[in-house]
Amino acid sequence: MDEEEVLSKKLTDTLRGVKLDERYYRFFNEIRHHVAASNLKKSDLESVLKEANEAFRYDSKEAFFYTEPEKIGSCEVTLRVRFRNDEAEFILGLKTPVGRGGGPFTRLAREAGLSRDPGFSPKPAAPKLPFTNREQLAEIIRFGLEIYADVVKALQTSDICANKG
Repeated sequence: MDEEEVLSKKLTDTLRGVKLDERYYRFFNEIRHHVAASNLKKSDLESVLKEANEAFRYDSKEAFFYTEPEKIGSCEVTLRVRFRNDEAEFILGLKTPVGRGGGPFTRLAREAGLSRDPGFSPKPAAPKLPFTNREQLAEIIRFGLEIYADVVKALQTSDICANKG
């Protein structure tokens, strides 16, 4: 197994430890009925993110909001949020001395679930989080930030970011 495969396995184990798979799919199932158009503008999205007390910035070239990298040992961790068609997608970024890891929460949740149970087969496999108004979007942002905080906390106690490779 090469270093990046080891990193991927360790990250999956860490995400399984914070129950990313269970939490993500449970939350999606609670909000999956949010299907009406929200008519929210970019300024509304920015406002909801600001109300969450997070210093998100906007990358106009890549069309997503992101947090500044958070240092954990030898790593940098970031959170990105992309909005499309009244759906939110959270993306974890992890930069380590041996490579990069992370990805969309949808993929990471599925990988964590498969590592827990090889028969894990959520439907849909990679759901984004739908919203129809500001309140629902605020709930989604709180959820994503809670997961991100738990991942950061777990990374602080794991050996992923501890110069061990």
